[in-house]
Parts: sequence; structure tokens; C-alpha cells
Amino acid sequence: MTIKHCDYSQHYRPRMACLKKIEALVMEMQDPNAGIKMQTQRLVITAIPHAMTGSDILAWLMNRLQISDEEAQNLGNQVVQHGYIYPLQEPKNLLLRPDGSLYRFQTPYFWPTQHWPAEETDYAIYLAKKNIRKKGILEDYEKENYNALNKKINHKWDFIVMQAKEQYRAGKERKKGDRFVFECQERAYWLVHRPPVSNFQELNSISEEFSLIIFNQQSLMRSRVKSSVSLGGIVKYSEQYLKHDPIMSGCLPSNPWLTDDTKFWELNMPLVETPTKLRVERWTFNFRELIRDPRGRQDFQLFLRKEFSGENLGFWEACEDLKYGDQSKVKEKAEEVYKTFLAPGARRWINIDGKTMDITVKGLQNPHRYVLDAAQTHIYMLMKKDSYGRYMKSPIFKETMNKAIVPEVTKVNESKFTFSKRYWKSSPSPVILRQQEEEAKAKAATNAPMDITQVMSKLDRRNQLKQEPEKKA
Repeated sequence: MTIKHCDYSQHYRPRMACLKKIEALVMEMQDPNAGIKMQTQRLVITAIPHAMTGSDILAWLMNRLQISDEEAQNLGNQVVQHGYIYPLQEPKNLLLRPDGSLYRFQTPYFWPTQHWPAEETDYAIYLAKKNIRKKGILEDYEKENYNALNKKINHKWDFIVMQAKEQYRAGKERKKGDRFVFECQERAYWLVHRPPVSNFQELNSISEEFSLIIFNQQSLMRSRVKSSVSLGGIVKYSEQYLKHDPIMSGCLPSNPWLTDDTKFWELNMPLVETPTKLRVERWTFNFRELIRDPRGRQDFQLFLRKEFSGENLGFWEACEDLKYGDQSKVKEKAEEVYKTFLAPGARRWINIDGKTMDITVKGLQNPHRYVLDAAQTHIYMLMKKDSYGRYMKSPIFKETMNKAIVPEVTKVNESKFTFSKRYWKSSPSPVILRQQEEEAKAKAATNAPMDITQVMSKLDRRNQLKQEPEKKA
């Protein structure tokens, strides 16, 4: 029998007829009466159950198929390389050694004909777990795959590391023999099914080119805006927020940094009982201004409860807590959100479309921070397009607007803050000052009356100085 070795990292799958013949042979090997005798073998000080030696496998193949030693060796190598038998010693080499090396049969679930192609996330979890167990000591090809996967699926790397830590912690609780067998089984599986680095690089380059094509297509389809329209939008935005800018319009009742009056902070606390008029006016600008203000959400929640839809805002807040909360509680919070808002018959069940529900439920199998983004966006748009407009016309909002206060300007004792009235000016340059002094001296010298006696005395001194060197000579 001639079996072509198949590389599972390629895009094609091996011939199924060939694998069916191998699987039938492997099933005969495991027959309790006519198969290979398996027993508990001791590896150093670890007892390995249901193990067999390489020499026993070769002897059984030669006896069962009536083939030569060389043919049995070739067939045994193919069985190991396809992942039906995995070695317990020297797992890096997927070869059948004709000696006392120990082997075990792979679980049928991991046979090539029964298992789907391995996902990148599973391989990344395996590498991250091995990186934790080996404290960063990986093979060269594993390091390359680890770095390539980190770049490609970096958006869910927190989830991958969390899963790796959980599996590593669960593995430490197993017995030593079971833990050793499981590690050999997992390592042999990924030696057979791992995708090579070249595929990762090729996929990365393809994804980058595809992203560039999508970006160019969207750029061509995007509507262009004239500069005048864009500038008009900026001017409109600036005019709208002019009164709400403390730098441009000041802050009422006073600036607490200059006056030591903390009333401004008290009036603008997150959950103040009566908000200011400027604060309530910002809620009318858009839905984002309303929902990001804690006091605005409180008022909006009161309106939604009267319309029997308060669970929508509650779900949105729960998603925000999951997204920005503690990483260690992500799984617990995700399960709690599902039980409260999404599960059939939930206490505060929300109404979302079937497609979004399928995406959310599928993501909750492996929860992470952003697993509820699709459902949260759906509820957000529902409140924005439907509930927000009715809230703006509701008696609740009108009552809040009528009760809103306009703080009066705080009277400040100006004598205590005289520094704020000073007009500080920059000092002139020393060079300019020197030039001005010289000009003033020259001007004073030209305008002053001339004294004849002083001039004659200066001439006499000069003549005396000239005559002294001549006398000495």
C-alpha cells in the first residue's frame, strides 16, 4: 500500500479514501482480542496507561498485512504523521521508532475525517498556554506563529490569554500521568494541523490588500462636501456651544479656580437634584449629550419607565459596565446580562431582531468585553430614533426644563483678587534699552551750552601728556 503524505497546512484536503483505509487499520489495531496489546507503561516515574511500544506496532503490521520490515516502517510513519498515533517520547518527530519508545492512540474525535480545520483562535490559545507553562521558551516556528497571530487577531487577545490561563489552571489540577498524556496528545495534534507562518503572512498581506481595496471603494462612493459647507458646519457647531464653553463665555456663578467659590461644582454634580438651564439645554442638542450625562439618563429613565421600556436603558448601562469594568468579572457580568435581558422569559427582556440575537448568543459562548456590542448598538439606535424624540416633547422634560436654575453671578470682594486686574506686559529688550540710553546722552550733549574753560583745560592736559615723553627722551 502506497500512501502519499499530506500536508494539512495546505489548502487541499487529503484523499478521503486513503484515510478511510488507515482508519480501518487503526480500528483493528485497537481490537481487544486481535489488536496490539496495550498496558500501563512506566516513563521515568510516571505511570502511562494504555501505552504501546514502537516495536510492538511494527510487529503487528508485519504480521497482519504480511509485509516486509521496510514497508511496515513506512506505513507506521504515515499513521503517526496523519495523527492517528502520537508519541509520548520525542513528540517533535512524528515518526515510528522501531524500539521501546511509547505511543498511544489518538482520540477518534481528532481524526482528520472527523474534525473540522483548526481555527486560529484555538491555535493561539494553545501557544499562549504553552508560553505560560514554558515561561516564554517556545520553538522558533512557534514564536513566529505566536507573533503573527498576535498581530492578526489582536482585537481579542485578552480573551485568548484569559482562556489560556484557565486551561493551564485546570491542567494543573489533573493527575501527573493524565496531565503528561494530555500535553503529548495536544502537542502532536498541533504538529499535524498547525498552519505555517508563510500562510499567516500570506493571509495578512491578502487582508491588508483587501482592506485597501475596500477603503478605496468606500472613498469613491463617499459623498464629497464643499469647503464652504464644511466651514458652515463648524461655525454652526461653535455658535451652538458658545454659551456652554467656560473659556469663551465664563461659568456661572463664578470660576471656582479664581474665587474659591465651589458652588459651580455643587450645581454641576453628576446626580444633582436640580440641574442648571445650560445643562438641560445640552440634552436637546443630540441624543449623545443626553445619554452621557448621568442626570440626563436619570430623567430619561423616568420617562422610559412610564412607557414600559425602561429595560432598554438598563441594558445599555449594563453593556457599558461590561465594556469598561474589571477584566476578572467579564464572564460573570456577561452571564448576568444574558439572564436579565436576553434569555427567554428574562425578568427585563429586551426586544431585538433575530440576527442580532444569534450573533450575541454565539458570542456569549466565549464572552469578552465587546461581546454585546451588536445588541447594544441596536438598542442605542432604537432609543435614539424612537424614544428620544418623544422624550423631548414629554411633560417630564418640560418640567425639568422649567425647574432648571440659572445661577446668579457671585459677588466677589475684588480687593482680595487684585492680581486678576493687573495687565502684565512683556519687558523691552536690553539691547533696545541700551540704544535708547545712548541716544538720550547724545541728544543731551548736543543741546547743552558749551563751557570754554572746560574745553581749554582739556586741551592743556593733552599738551602736557605729549610733552612728558619728549622730556624723558
